[in-house]
Amino acid sequence: MEKPNLIYGLFIVLFTLVAGFLTIEDNYQITYLVVILATGGLFTFLKSSIAFIILISEVIVTGFLLTYDAYQAKLTSIDQLPLVFNHLMFAAIVTVLWIIFFLLKRDSKRLFQMKDKLSRLQRFEEQTNVFTKNEFMEKAKVIWAGLKRRDERGLIIFVSINPSIQHTENAITKTIGNTLITTVRGDFDLVGRYDSNTFIVLLQNTNEKGKEIVLNRFRGLLDNQIDLSNQIFIVSEEELNDTFLETELYSGEAQ
Repeated sequence: MEKPNLIYGLFIVLFTLVAGFLTIEDNYQITYLVVILATGGLFTFLKSSIAFIILISEVIVTGFLLTYDAYQAKLTSIDQLPLVFNHLMFAAIVTVLWIIFFLLKRDSKRLFQMKDKLSRLQRFEEQTNVFTKNEFMEKAKVIWAGLKRRDERGLIIFVSINPSIQHTENAITKTIGNTLITTVRGDFDLVGRYDSNTFIVLLQNTNEKGKEIVLNRFRGLLDNQIDLSNQIFIVSEEELNDTFLETELYSGEAQ
């Protein structure tokens, strides 16, 4: 990312150019200012490449119009010098404006990419100490390869916190995460954070009876800590297979 001093310097140059431009008396000054403001608004929303095309187009078109007006007014070369100077000032202002927006957008994109990369490198979810979704899916991919070789089953369980539970949501989230870690077989099963409201559990080589044992153990441990009468969580399940992993890993890359 660019050093802040460069951005600050460009802003100083921009303000200096604009201040100098405002001191010049010119019939086209209001038109120039309107175009500059409109250009800044466009640069905010458009891609840098498209904004650059607009920049070049504005400089060429305004230069052509000034040349045409000078020709119609039959101005001499000396008389045209103020018009040329003003046009150069306008071109400098919109160019600096484009550079500022280009650098800010590029740095913003790089910052987002760095945060996304850091999130992917992070193994454990901070609040509950379970695996992050990305780490969970990568481990699940390796486990599934082994399960397929041994012709064994893998089961995915989703534990979602009831959206209506809000007043103690953070405390409940932490309690459920810690309880899930205690419930499953630490050397075989996985617990991760699927999203802000849902945990995901992978049970290796299990059947319906094994699943019920895990869920009953989880409910029993959780019931000792919080009141379960208000349906704190909702459980759903899905088979671990290639389709599930491909979908989840693809969605992670797309983000």
